[in-house]
Amino acid sequence: MKNLLVLGMVVTLVAGLGFDVLAQEEFAEASGEELLFMEIPMVITATRREQPITEAPANVIVITEEMIKERGYLDLKDVFQDLPGFDLSTNIYGEFSTLISQRGIGENNKLLLLLDGKNISCPSGKQFSYGNNVPLGNVERIEIVYGPGSALYGAGAFGIVNIITKSSTMSPGTHIHLGAGQFETYNNWIHHSKWINEDMSYSIFARLFRTSGQDLSSEYNSLSFIKTGYPNWPVRAEYEDPVKDYNIGLNLDIRNLSLSFDRSSYHEQLSKGLIPEHYVYNEEAYWAHTINKLSMKHRYSRNEFNLNSKFSLSQFEIDPEMNWYYLLEDGTTLQVHQYGKTNGIKVEEQGDYTFANRLNLMIGAIFEDITGLPIGDVIGEPFDRDSMLQLNNFYNDDYPQAALSSQNYGIFVQAMYPYKDKLYFTLGTRHDYNTIYKGVTNPRLSLVYQRTPSQIFKLLYGQAYIAPSYFHRYEVWFTYDYGHVQNLDLKPEKLKTAEIVWSQDWSKNMKTNISAYYNIVDDLIVRRLKGQITLPDHWGDTTPWVEWNDNFGELESYGIDSQFDYWLGGNLKMYLAYSFMDGHTTHPEESYKDKEFDLFKTSKHKVMAGATIKSFKNLSLTPRIRWVSDIATRPENVKYGENNPHTGKYARMPGYSVVDLNMVYVGKNMDIHLLVNNLLNKKYYTAGVSSENTVYLPEVPQDLRRILLGLTYHF
Repeated sequence: MKNLLVLGMVVTLVAGLGFDVLAQEEFAEASGEELLFMEIPMVITATRREQPITEAPANVIVITEEMIKERGYLDLKDVFQDLPGFDLSTNIYGEFSTLISQRGIGENNKLLLLLDGKNISCPSGKQFSYGNNVPLGNVERIEIVYGPGSALYGAGAFGIVNIITKSSTMSPGTHIHLGAGQFETYNNWIHHSKWINEDMSYSIFARLFRTSGQDLSSEYNSLSFIKTGYPNWPVRAEYEDPVKDYNIGLNLDIRNLSLSFDRSSYHEQLSKGLIPEHYVYNEEAYWAHTINKLSMKHRYSRNEFNLNSKFSLSQFEIDPEMNWYYLLEDGTTLQVHQYGKTNGIKVEEQGDYTFANRLNLMIGAIFEDITGLPIGDVIGEPFDRDSMLQLNNFYNDDYPQAALSSQNYGIFVQAMYPYKDKLYFTLGTRHDYNTIYKGVTNPRLSLVYQRTPSQIFKLLYGQAYIAPSYFHRYEVWFTYDYGHVQNLDLKPEKLKTAEIVWSQDWSKNMKTNISAYYNIVDDLIVRRLKGQITLPDHWGDTTPWVEWNDNFGELESYGIDSQFDYWLGGNLKMYLAYSFMDGHTTHPEESYKDKEFDLFKTSKHKVMAGATIKSFKNLSLTPRIRWVSDIATRPENVKYGENNPHTGKYARMPGYSVVDLNMVYVGKNMDIHLLVNNLLNKKYYTAGVSSENTVYLPEVPQDLRRILLGLTYHF
């Protein structure tokens, strides 16, 4: 299959060169209106400085405000469904809500999530929860950067998503959106911005999302136990799936100084994706946390010199009231809470200078301090914030049970040089030193060749790393029969990527972007069996089996991502994206040590397509479809795994297709939105979370049709 990747890269290069004559002829005939469609977007995420997307040393996709409105995207997870190279498991385990895999590399901490360039994830590196907590009501554009970004951004950048919000100059005034729909769903937000004087402006954004959720226990057999098997007391025989998420964003700009505060509150049902025979699906079982971010940025420019200074405080805290309800064999329930809290302080200094020969040199330095408590189980009553969270390491009683702290020091350098407006060279590297896992260095190298005004080739290489999170290092939970213990020797996960990109703007009605890539990931952190341990004397005479997180996994993935955009006048816009992806990974258990497996929770083929049809000038209709081929599961999956009683061998779960429809009427001061998710009311499944063993559903039921009506007022 590696030969297929090489062939794909060669075909990408040769095909692009072969189409050059046709592209030049078409380009010459383009009208002014058609050239407007091909306006070159400006991006900032790839190099930390604004530049045309054609010169950016990365494969970048831009989602505009117009696309968000036309396609009916409510949250960031909706955008991911239309991106090539992304596999999603939605409606799963409440701690994550949506599991993201990009180009075969799973887990939600593999994607660096930025809001106006600020990292809005948990400071300690815990996986981000993609639910209804990343709203898009005040977004100007979203920049998605594929491939390694650690040469600039440090830990966590196997890929980057930067959500760029509207400035006061772009969207002054007040904009109010009121949305309501089935299942007691409410999607309301307000965005207000104003210039106080010529030097000062501010903006406020607030969003509230509420829903009681769909009752899927009457629709899917795997959930019917909720109706038929739950005891009369203390459990209600009801499938309850409430969501109570909200966001607040405040920004103040005073000349070159920007101050901001962002708060994300996530509260969603926890048991989704778990088997109802052992877990209660009532509204009392929920995961909830808040992330707060206070940031300051100062910009200084003089001639060709730019200096950016940043300071931020961040905090992640789990709601002490969050809990599981385990359904025990005697019909009673066991209530288990969790708690964790981390604080982060980050200081960044970044300067760049452009020399007379147009060479741009950028140098930056970063200091970060992370202090807090990792996640720990609390049996019975919720955790008291004034008490000490017990973090016993069961095979090392001398390990302290206090708050944990680590510091990270980083320095990076980047050189960009354009040669005759044809060749753009970028070379950079970053070194990070962490007081826990020591030093990590990540380089990047790129060559961008603009053969013609309408044709771009990019050759890219880079490395990235994921720092072991506090959760992975210090996670502890325990019963007398089984448990999870700490691993203080975890190393960073490391990615190496090579990619070739061909972008072609066709003068009249089409533009394309095709990339071929190859990834190698080493030292993947996986949950695996450690063996038997002897507990301290106060636990009694027992030697239970335990698991831990360990650097045991390896992964290779390779594939082709392609995008096609077609435009016909002002009445029809079409997009089509296709992804092919293959590769292999290892399994964390010793019994599978010499075996290679398909990339878990991914499909080899994906098609995302849609069209925006405009009529009567102000009305647009946009149907969208996502088709996914069969999905690889883990061998322990009870329905599709290696011991499948139906087939007797390792299998893949069926893929799916789902259709959404969005309609928008744009008036003078008011827009009307009608969004229909899962238009055909189709039953389908996505891959489950984690190991897919008997604790988890082998396939996760998805929501059926949902209709949401919205009104946006502009004052």
